[in-house]
Amino acid sequence: MRYTLAYVGIQVRDMERSISFYRDVLGMQVVRRQHVPETGGEWAELRSDGSKQMLELNWYPDGSKFFAGPYRNGDELDHIAFECENVERAYRELRAKGARGGHPPFAEGNSWLAYVEDPDGIWIELTGPIPANRSAGRSD
Repeated sequence: MRYTLAYVGIQVRDMERSISFYRDVLGMQVVRRQHVPETGGEWAELRSDGSKQMLELNWYPDGSKFFAGPYRNGDELDHIAFECENVERAYRELRAKGARGGHPPFAEGNSWLAYVEDPDGIWIELTGPIPANRSAGRSD
């Protein structure tokens, strides 16, 4: 299985404040923004002019499985995302190699996602196309 680094996601305490900083101070543009019912939070993707790299800002409410509360400085790294052609196979493969399960495969929008954890607890997102035998409304 081939894994390609897609982007880095950081957790933020205040989405509006963080978007303002990255947009107004660093000149990044908001590419997409979405509420996520599965986490109760939202994310925003930002990109600098001429760059293929993306920064994802993630905000989660207190009590969400994804919230790293109580928040401490240094908790900002939320996850690192890798694209792969088969998320379910990648999730099983990485679990078999010793990665801890973070969240089994599920649909979010037009993508199939899953999470594993590295040895220090950093979440690794696996992202790819929704399999033909799945629907966007169904998750395992």
